[in-house]
Amino acid sequence: MDPPLSEGDLVLGIDLGTTTVKICVINAVSKEIVLEKARKTNADISTADLAASYANAEAVKDVVGFSEQDVRKIWTTVNGLLAGVDDSLTGKIKAIGLCGQQHGVMFWNQASCDEEIEDLHKDIPVGCSISSLITWQDQRCSREFLDSLPQAEPKQVVATGYGSASIFWLAKNAPDHLNGYDRAGTVMDFFATILARGRSMISPQNAETWGFFDRFEMSWNWDRLKESAFPIDLLPAISGQGCFLFVGHLRATARRNGEDVHLERSWHGITRRSVYVGVAYGDLQTSFIATVQNDDDAVLNFSTSSQVSFIRTRTDLPIPSSCDVRTYFGRMPDGVESHAGRELIVAPSLNGGNVLTFFVQNLKEWVESIGGTVNEEDIWPRVIALANEKNWAESNDPTVKPTLYGERFDANLRATVGNLSLVNADLGSLVRGILKGVIDNLEAMLPADYLRQSNVKRIVLTGSLFRTFPQLVQHVSRVFGLPIVLKEDTRDAAFGAALAVSTMTKDAWLQYL
Repeated sequence: MDPPLSEGDLVLGIDLGTTTVKICVINAVSKEIVLEKARKTNADISTADLAASYANAEAVKDVVGFSEQDVRKIWTTVNGLLAGVDDSLTGKIKAIGLCGQQHGVMFWNQASCDEEIEDLHKDIPVGCSISSLITWQDQRCSREFLDSLPQAEPKQVVATGYGSASIFWLAKNAPDHLNGYDRAGTVMDFFATILARGRSMISPQNAETWGFFDRFEMSWNWDRLKESAFPIDLLPAISGQGCFLFVGHLRATARRNGEDVHLERSWHGITRRSVYVGVAYGDLQTSFIATVQNDDDAVLNFSTSSQVSFIRTRTDLPIPSSCDVRTYFGRMPDGVESHAGRELIVAPSLNGGNVLTFFVQNLKEWVESIGGTVNEEDIWPRVIALANEKNWAESNDPTVKPTLYGERFDANLRATVGNLSLVNADLGSLVRGILKGVIDNLEAMLPADYLRQSNVKRIVLTGSLFRTFPQLVQHVSRVFGLPIVLKEDTRDAAFGAALAVSTMTKDAWLQYL
């Protein structure tokens, strides 16, 4: 093992997900999990509060599909999780890896954060100038607006919910919303910056999910953006190739009255100065590295959204138009290969568990609209039981195309229901149709034949829905026709973030010794 990590040292992984924050502590050498915890953030901002947050509320009142989250609530959730961990464990943590929801963007003023954020145990102070997080689910950018943007280089999809598109939209429709900020990044980048009080930096993994990023040159499309009046001064620096870099050490100083002062108190028992904070990764990549065992594995994840991804081994095959190519890590955990040439092909559907959640929420509203009363918490157990009571292979369920949220390759897609009859319009059949439809949609985006041509030998399943609806596993097998593995010891993105940091190359560590 390369220094400075040794047996007995621990690494903390933090995953800032769309609905939930997860932490994972692993042994730096054996990679064994020492602790895992998760907590919902409840950070979504209501439509009414969003409208009030814009200086020119009139300009945004008719825009639908805003999706923003309260960053302060996400930070409070992280602190709440760590507060419950004994100092005897956190005192052994020597490095921190961050990952989380990709595509999203937030803004902050670095000087105000340096001045105001001193005690990391506490909530982010009101005086710290930060925006909300515009998430990957945001739908404010219409097709017409996206078509008006310059062409990104190399040719790439720029969809609503992408960081660059959101910034373009704000610059045109709500420029006052950017006043006072001098930094932009993902929510993970912001957390890395305040933890390390370091330079604002974004990994290639996250930069490419914003758009207008050249992954071959490892650079923003500076010329195209300048020509289009994009506020380029907000853009973060790109971390080094391979993503194996640190932002810095866990902050040991704070800014008071223009001067740096030393901080003695640890962060939940994590010692300052000797702990390294890594550049934030994407949750796609960390979920994949946490799950995959062989280079010929594909990973199918079914959570808020859904994805199928695998390591690209054949460059002679054209990429399906519904898929993306994403930067990946080098070989893990031996670190022998560099990042160069390591790519993931991913079918990144916007539709997953969020479609079922929308259906359940609407079911509640239907009941209330006819004078009934029901709690959403009471609906879920019944929905799950009804969906599981029949044999899925034999049930004649409605055929659901679940593209309620569109897809990045076609934002105009809408959900449809077919094969509806007098005998399958019941609740259980509809729920099965939705869940089957998500898998069918993934296969349409990344066909099983393409996986076989790409030398994929099996599909590894991740996501709690496969345990909630066990027969969904067999449906994946029927649709893709490949061996299926449902890992009992499911390891998620937080584990992947810790794993990636723990396997840094010696050169990367030495930059910060």
